[in-house]
Amino acid sequence: ESIENIQSNAFSYCNDLTNVHFNGTKAQAEAIQIGTGNTYLTYATWHCTDGDSEGIGATSGTCGSKLTWSLSDDGVLTISGTGAMSNYNTSTGTPWETRKASIKSVVVENGATSIGENAFYSCRSLTTVSLPTTLKGVGRSAFNNCDSLVSIALPTGLTNIGASAFNDCDKLKNVTLPTTLTTIGESAFSSCDVLTTIELPGNVSTIQDYAFSSTNLSTITLPGSLTQMGEGVLSECSNLSSVVWPGSMTSIPRSTFYCEYYSNYNQLTEVTIPEGVTQVGGNAFASNKNLTTVHLPESIENIQSNAFSYCNDLTDVHFGGTKAQAEAIQIGTGNTYLTSATWHFESSSQGGSDSSPSLGDNLTWTLSNSGTLT
Repeated sequence: ESIENIQSNAFSYCNDLTNVHFNGTKAQAEAIQIGTGNTYLTYATWHCTDGDSEGIGATSGTCGSKLTWSLSDDGVLTISGTGAMSNYNTSTGTPWETRKASIKSVVVENGATSIGENAFYSCRSLTTVSLPTTLKGVGRSAFNNCDSLVSIALPTGLTNIGASAFNDCDKLKNVTLPTTLTTIGESAFSSCDVLTTIELPGNVSTIQDYAFSSTNLSTITLPGSLTQMGEGVLSECSNLSSVVWPGSMTSIPRSTFYCEYYSNYNQLTEVTIPEGVTQVGGNAFASNKNLTTVHLPESIENIQSNAFSYCNDLTDVHFGGTKAQAEAIQIGTGNTYLTSATWHFESSSQGGSDSSPSLGDNLTWTLSNSGTLT
């Protein structure tokens, strides 16, 4: 009962701390000055002389210039008022920080226009979220590591999902995106292990780096409105078997479908790159070990280094132009499986690289159709 001050990090990384027995009342427990870095202590169940408390700390306050919050005894955190929510610089700086373990549901009432950065980071008991149609944006890491969240319906009116907004939500399976959405931020849904499907609305113009990397997506249709796509957007998606590309894209970005060499191979067996694409970025299809067939458009001009590296089963390339046009494609190093494949165009050819260039000042080489290099 005599305790008054617990300094910063006194109980940091005490991961298994679940119970605190305090020989005083709940009101006395709330009066203790507890420094930062004591998350596991404040998350724990406090057993006081007048009853138990799931965590300690404030249960109401402000979270924006015109927004307030309150947490009910049954774990519902309600945001009320108008305007933008405050951004928080770290994942442990929110006004409800000491009560995170108690938050089971978040209700943001009509009038709020944004969810602040890091607002609900690591609210691991959070299972349901209700958002208003006045909402325009979800901030960086707003729901990062909410590993009990199963579904989220983002409301009509929302235009932007910030970087890592739903990153590492291990149980997130159902995501509904509004037709008003235009931008999906970097790693927004990365490492959502059980996310198998998502429908991208027709107004999405920007998908940033690694937005859906390391998810369990099996199929995805990229909308015709898409004009900017970052690198690695669908990398490490081990269940991916089908991708529909829009005609609006002019390049396949770097590492788009990259897989680790020893694990997490995706299920793509055949890829059709649409007409209008002029470049395939480095490592775009690296280690796609199930890939056997690639369809390249006549518009393709440049395939960067390692774009198809370690695609061991790649045997056939269907090219929309002539053999002469195929020979003019700039193909970087590390694409052996691509250039060794059978290329299909107006006349059949084995391999897709030059068959008789100079080898040195006084040397030339030729490769016959039977595979003899002279």
